[in-house]
Amino acid sequence: MKPQSMGTAIAALEDRGLVQRKAHPSDGRQVYIELSAKGAAVRKSVKDAKHTWLAQAITRLDEEERETLFRAGEIIKRLAEM
Repeated sequence: MKPQSMGTAIAALEDRGLVQRKAHPSDGRQVYIELSAKGAAVRKSVKDAKHTWLAQAITRLDEEERETLFRAGEIIKRLAEM
């Protein structure tokens, strides 16, 4: 992503109150970007909604599909640890 594009994206998030800029303690050229309280709440809400959707979707699977999904998850976990 180009710096100009990043600046535009950060400005839009800042305008919505989702992030805030903090000055770097020793380098005036740098700026830290962090989630605001509102941004953290939105992130948590989205995460909770995803978990709820996944839990509900899994309940619609039959037992064999749930077992297959569990086994696939174990394989993916092993791959991630390599």
